[in-house]
Amino acid sequence: MINVETKKLIVFYYPFGAGGKFISRCLTLHPKVLLQDKDLVKSKLKNYHNENMNFKIAMAHLVAIEKRNSHIEDSTLTFSGFNSKNLKENINGDKDANPLFHILTNQDDYYFIMMQNLELEKDLFINYPNKKQIILTNYEKVHKARHIKLPKENIIKTDNSIEFDMNSINNDTLFANEIEKTFTFLGLKIENYEYIEKLRIKFLKTYTIGFAVGKEFSWSKI
Repeated sequence: MINVETKKLIVFYYPFGAGGKFISRCLTLHPKVLLQDKDLVKSKLKNYHNENMNFKIAMAHLVAIEKRNSHIEDSTLTFSGFNSKNLKENINGDKDANPLFHILTNQDDYYFIMMQNLELEKDLFINYPNKKQIILTNYEKVHKARHIKLPKENIIKTDNSIEFDMNSINNDTLFANEIEKTFTFLGLKIENYEYIEKLRIKFLKTYTIGFAVGKEFSWSKI
């Protein structure tokens, strides 16, 4: 059974294209935070992944975007068996969750991540009262650089939430502070912020790739 009382669920709240997947990858530098990738989750659960290994995994994604010259989107649907679309249609849409998601809700060692990219004025994960909510703010410059125009929404805040300022990606100190604040919120700490800085620099070089004017994106992988 899904344990909806889990305290290890992190939900990112942000509109499509605001950079939430990148911030989530920064958090997965910590050995106790899992990527939205079934194979890597299983590997991390079985074997200890240190910060250096996690950094290489996170960086590989950005390098792949650079080499392919196209945007690569992680699939929440593949990772968990459901996403916020399912919850929008039915608040109990997590009934389609796969066995891995069931396992993750019934363990207390690792944080795991889900995304809410739509219906931001509602809490689609309302059935999970102990979730930790990370809200992206000031993402307008990211949207502008990616040629994304979406209506402004009033993002719902839960009692256990924190905001992440996306303007900080343009400054090494400010970004490190936002990351540190987020890890503190989760009760975690990482040692090597050089990895964070390397990811930030690579993100700035790659985050507009694939986001051309007039280009259409499929929402199926969000």
